[in-house]
Amino acid sequence: MVSGFSSLLLPDAVFPSLSASDRDGAIAEMVGGLRGRFPAHDWSGVEESLRHREMMGSTAIGGFAAIPHAKWLGGFFAAFGVSEPGMEFHSLDGKKVHMVFLLLSPAGKPGEHLKILAGISRLVGEADFWEKIKSADGAEGKSGTIRLASR
Repeated sequence: MVSGFSSLLLPDAVFPSLSASDRDGAIAEMVGGLRGRFPAHDWSGVEESLRHREMMGSTAIGGFAAIPHAKWLGGFFAAFGVSEPGMEFHSLDGKKVHMVFLLLSPAGKPGEHLKILAGISRLVGEADFWEKIKSADGAEGKSGTIRLASR
């Protein structure tokens, strides 16, 4: 059983300074970066699956965060991206997204998938979480901040 997002997040899957200005750009930038950093995984169709999920309804959840997520043929995989200026993510509250929690899950694990999503929502709901992420240095600092806050 997977314990949560922080247990899945590898430092190489953290993008401390996304350049994308919108949802599709962020998804493309993150998946493209993951494809280069983790070439052993089969990334075919991942970007399209994430965009398809976004078309069903924005995964921006407030608190400056979005959780694009999709099913794929691999195991659980997590990535995290930060945009200090923020990006358009079609959020219901109309606010820009600064943190992107990307989650890929195997199709046969819906319960664990939902538990991870709920854990991210709790994390983002902490009053000063965005400030802690913003002040953390680089990929290691940001992934460490997520691990500490997840305890």
